[in-house]
Amino acid sequence: MQFPLAAAYHEAGHAIARVYVGALATDSRVFHDGSGYSDGTLESWQSTNPGIGAMWDLVLVSMAGLHAEARATKRSLNTLQYSHGLKDYAVATCLVMWLARRYGKRTEKTIWAQANKERRVFLQNCWPTIDTMAIRLRKSGFVSRRELQMLTKSYRRRCVTELVRPAL
Repeated sequence: MQFPLAAAYHEAGHAIARVYVGALATDSRVFHDGSGYSDGTLESWQSTNPGIGAMWDLVLVSMAGLHAEARATKRSLNTLQYSHGLKDYAVATCLVMWLARRYGKRTEKTIWAQANKERRVFLQNCWPTIDTMAIRLRKSGFVSRRELQMLTKSYRRRCVTELVRPAL
């Protein structure tokens, strides 16, 4: 019996996004009840980007699972962000609010626009890897950090890009 499609794509999105921003690869799991996690979500956030860049990275990683799930299942992003993706959306919203308050030159709306732009670039560059990982998660419910490193190694040049962020 296969594991749920939505959970597989959701966790694959998070895991690939972590590697995309330069964070460590983590083990990922999904369960038959539709839940799942990447081990990195149980540890403190560590990004290779210094200072404010780490906050931007965490916004992308937080939203990556939700957007991958929406794309794969063809379900409304609005519906998902208030159901399965509620925690992810809450984390991203808090970070966006913090970024706007900390650096008052930009509004929450402009920060969300930049985050959405980064998310689109991420999905365009990394969808084949997300898809491959999600297929593995559906079959076994587990992808190890070593498997993830191998998956992203072949896509490294396409996945790792310079994230250009306007100065705050």
